[in-house]
Parts: sequence; structure tokens; C-alpha cells
Amino acid sequence: MSVQDPPVTPSAAVVVEAGDEPWARIRPLLDRRCAELPADGLLEVRLHGLDTLAELVAWCAAHQHLQAELDPGGTVVRLRTAPHPTPRRTA
Repeated sequence: MSVQDPPVTPSAAVVVEAGDEPWARIRPLLDRRCAELPADGLLEVRLHGLDTLAELVAWCAAHQHLQAELDPGGTVVRLRTAPHPTPRRTA
């Protein structure tokens, strides 16, 4: 029997403690912070309640360059920006 280490979760470049703030206050911050992330960048949003989760999920779905991962408890959402496409080499 072998023991495996748990998977390593990469650290987020930006962590947004949204708390119980209304979506109207969170969205402009996420718009700005996501625009500042490099390709394959990671942003973590921590919610204290689930009130804004539906809006956050819909916002992510509208941004095709973002991939969202929800933790099992539903209070942390990790957003990853899409990697830049690899330039094609011409021969």
C-alpha cells in the first residue's frame, strides 16, 4: 500500500474576500482584477454566504476566457484565465 500526497492546489495570484458584499460591489472589482491577470492566472473569490454565488457563476459563464472551479462547500470560487494560444510556426 502506498501513501500519496494530496494534490497541490496552486496559490492564487489574487484573493478577493467578498464576504457578504452585494454583487453590485463585487463585480467591478472582479472585472478589474481579472483584466490584470496574465494568461493562465488564478484568482480566488471567497464568499461568506451563497447569496452572490448564482451571479458569480453567471458572470463567469459570460466570460469565455475564465474557467471557474467551485469548492465543495460552495464558499470559494477559483477563476483561471485561459492560456494564450501557442503561436503557430511556419516552415
